[in-house]
Amino acid sequence: MKTVITTVGTSLLTNKGWRQGDPLFSKEEFNDYIKNADRAKVSAEINTWHRLGILDRPEGAGVVLVHSHTDDGLYCAERLYDFAVSQKLEAQLKPVSDLKYTDSATFNRGLKRLARIIAETINSAREKGEVLIAATGGFKAEIAVANMMGTLLNTPVYYIYDRFEELVKIDPIPVKLDREWL
Repeated sequence: MKTVITTVGTSLLTNKGWRQGDPLFSKEEFNDYIKNADRAKVSAEINTWHRLGILDRPEGAGVVLVHSHTDDGLYCAERLYDFAVSQKLEAQLKPVSDLKYTDSATFNRGLKRLARIIAETINSAREKGEVLIAATGGFKAEIAVANMMGTLLNTPVYYIYDRFEELVKIDPIPVKLDREWL
């Protein structure tokens, strides 16, 4: 089993012209839009999955959608979940409480929870096979934490920028951490 831990942002919405504060699209309308959209342009997350090849070969692959505790983050995670399932990928939603637009103390608690969720997901997914992190979507700090967890837990991290044709693989650097501390 190949598990792709995916940080979720809002590119799915913003690439369709949505802006913060706009009403969210209907679920049905948006799911139809995603199915027919260009995989490289519809969202950072789908573009990354496409470049990793799991959309063309979904057998034995799954995605874990790690998302913020915001309405738009949940909305995007749910639409990505629906899309993943329609593509025959195993999919799971992992909300990160306190990772939201409130205050810095709450946001910092959310980042700590994010680190724990990614670590727990890596450890449990490794029992089933290969684990990758797609750290393209989400808050900048969220992507930084995902990269750090990939380094600390020896898990490759993939990133794509909308102007790149290929994925960027960020290999773990040789750093060790006492797992009991984590």
